[in-house]
Amino acid sequence: MAVRKTLKSAYQVEEKKPQKWGVSTANYNTQRWRDYKKRYIQYRLSLGQTTCDICKKDFGFKSRMIKGQMIKYLEREIDHVNPISLGGEMYDYDNLQQLCHVCHTRKTSKEIKERQ
Repeated sequence: MAVRKTLKSAYQVEEKKPQKWGVSTANYNTQRWRDYKKRYIQYRLSLGQTTCDICKKDFGFKSRMIKGQMIKYLEREIDHVNPISLGGEMYDYDNLQQLCHVCHTRKTSKEIKERQ
């Protein structure tokens, strides 16, 4: 992946990395997305669905220290079935799936290769 350099002045050089995913990741850094994702996870848990939607592997619990308290959580990643960059809806349960890290990485890598 090439890094482009933009000359701001004779002494300053700004590096710009090309966009990797095709859409801005700014949408994922909003409180609205974090709240929506949390509600989606609670919805899937209420249905008793604790497996990866692709490989059907049961999510394992991980522990993490937050503010001096050990918190257990299921290791899962939320993915858009139809990528936002290809017209998929950002806030639609029908366009979301829960995946293990391995399946999410494979799916994303495949999508990036298809776009090139």
